[in-house]
Amino acid sequence: MNDKGMSHYISHIKTLKDCFLHVYPSSIYQLARFAKKENITFNNIKAVLAESENVYPEQRTFVESVFNCRYYSSYGHSEKLVAAGECEHTADYHVWPTYGYLELLDENDNVITEKGQVGEIVGTGFINTVMPFIRYKTGDFAEYVGDYCEACQRHHLIIKNIRGHRIQENLVARDNSLISWTAVNMHDDTFDDVLQYQFYQDTPGVAVIKIRASKVFSEESKQRIINNISNKLQHRIEVSVAQVDDIPLTERGKSIFVDQKTNISS
Repeated sequence: MNDKGMSHYISHIKTLKDCFLHVYPSSIYQLARFAKKENITFNNIKAVLAESENVYPEQRTFVESVFNCRYYSSYGHSEKLVAAGECEHTADYHVWPTYGYLELLDENDNVITEKGQVGEIVGTGFINTVMPFIRYKTGDFAEYVGDYCEACQRHHLIIKNIRGHRIQENLVARDNSLISWTAVNMHDDTFDDVLQYQFYQDTPGVAVIKIRASKVFSEESKQRIINNISNKLQHRIEVSVAQVDDIPLTERGKSIFVDQKTNISS
C-alpha cells in the first residue's frame, strides 16, 4: 500500500467496467485517502465488500464518499464457524443460517433475547467437515438486534456492533485501563498530511504514533497530531510521533491500527 502500488491499483480499477472491490477495511481506507489526496474520482464501483476487520463508522462514510458507492461489511472466521453480512438497507449483520449456528450468550452462558444486550459469539460450523467446531467460544462480542429485519424482511438472527477480542483494538492507559480504538479515531484534520499511521505500544501510558508522511507533511503537521491525540486521550497516554518508511502488514496481509505489545492479560 505505498504510493506506487496504490497508483497501480487505481489505474487498473479505472480500466474496468462496473465492478466490486473486495477488501480489508484498513486497506480500502488507505486507498481512499490516497485517491482523495490525488483528486481521483470513480463512477464504475458498484459496491465495496469489506471483511476480516472492524469497520469504523467515520471510515465507512469517508470511503463511500470517495468511491461513490455503498460499503458492505461481513463477519466470519477462518475456522468456518459463522458468517454474517449486511443487507441492502442497514449496517446490521444478518447471520447466514446455512453456514453455521450462532449463539449470543451472556456471562452465565444464557442465550440473549433482549434487544440491545451484548453477549459473546459462540459458533457451531456446518461446512468444515475436516475439523468441526461445536459451540466454540470465539471471544468476539456483539449486540443483539432481533430475529427479523424489518428493512429487508428477512428472517435472520440480526446482530450489530461486533467487537473482536484482540488487544490490538485497544490502547493501555497509565492505570492499565483500556481505551478502545473507536475512542481514538479522529474526525478532523489530524491525519490529513499522513498516508498511513499506526500506534505502537509496549508500556502502559506511553505510545508512539508511527506515520508514513505525505509530501506536504511538516513540523506543524507533527505537532497537530500530538496535540489532538493527547487531548482526545485526555492526556492518559503520553504520545510521540515517529516517521517511518514502511508500516508492515500482518502475515495475512492486514493492517492493524494498534501494534499492542503490552502484557495486560492479568
